[in-house]
Amino acid sequence: LTAYVPVITHTITSLNPNNGAAAGSYPVTINGTNLDSLTTKTITWGSTSIPSTDSRVTSWGASSIALSSIPLGTANSTVAVTVSGATGSLTFTYNPVTSTTPNITNINPNQGTENGGTPVVLTGTNFGTTEGTVTLQTTPPVTVNASDVTWTSATSITFTTPAYAVSGNTGVSVSITTNGGLTSNSVTYTYLDENGSGTPTVNDPNIAYLTPSSGYADQDVLVTIVGTNFEPTGTTNGTVRFGNYTATIISWTDTAIQVYAPKLGAIASDITHGVTVTRSDGKSDIEYYTYLAPVSTGGTSTNTTTTPSGMPATVWFGLFSLNGGLAFLAKRKLTKHS
Repeated sequence: LTAYVPVITHTITSLNPNNGAAAGSYPVTINGTNLDSLTTKTITWGSTSIPSTDSRVTSWGASSIALSSIPLGTANSTVAVTVSGATGSLTFTYNPVTSTTPNITNINPNQGTENGGTPVVLTGTNFGTTEGTVTLQTTPPVTVNASDVTWTSATSITFTTPAYAVSGNTGVSVSITTNGGLTSNSVTYTYLDENGSGTPTVNDPNIAYLTPSSGYADQDVLVTIVGTNFEPTGTTNGTVRFGNYTATIISWTDTAIQVYAPKLGAIASDITHGVTVTRSDGKSDIEYYTYLAPVSTGGTSTNTTTTPSGMPATVWFGLFSLNGGLAFLAKRKLTKHS
């Protein structure tokens, strides 16, 4: 008599999943038949040999082999997967790299007053969930203050527009930079000329320059705005804005205004804001003031306020015409407020 010996066929039939990111290090299951009775139990994954004793093999059964972590691969490529002694060869695909570059698909609204203060929503993809920056390509470009930006999600950001004086409706490019340093495409936001005609009126305020034109963001910095038509006959004092922030006015004449630049606190990097003078009957052109990031040691600011020439923190007020009178010469000690 001849004994009957059944023939055992060892096969591999499928991978689950059969594709994934090139980074590897995620689980995959190899399905098949009679895999537990193989004499030699070794997986060949591309050029990598993985024996059953490898820590990545979490189980080896009759119908499946579980891998907790597959090898690193090359994006947009395939590798052969075999098991020693089993028939069949399977293919695993390493997928192409998915772009993580942020993409803005919509801006709403896409226009607003040159006075700024308009809430704007950017929608798109790959914004990330950690706050980055929003930049407007004004002249010069302005990074929106972090306190005026809400990083709602990876697909939505809300920011408040800074002021930007224009002569005629003017479009500026808006883009974002993620916390990881990737910069998006640009979309257009239009600043609307509040005069409507696009031509400033003859008596509109005109700023010639600011002194100083920069100062530490966490200190009271006295700024003099020099120009013309700040107080023509028959008008009263108006407002001075640094971006979206209203400044405290110290004195106001037709050719010079003194204000304290609104404090921004502990900003992470230097920020430039447009400065404008507004009366009820007109608005100035724009000049720029740079807020300097505080220099801190152990949480305590080490900045000292100085005059533009670098002298100690004493500012002399000159002789200004105040409502037809003559102001006296005085000095004011600038002190830091923690």
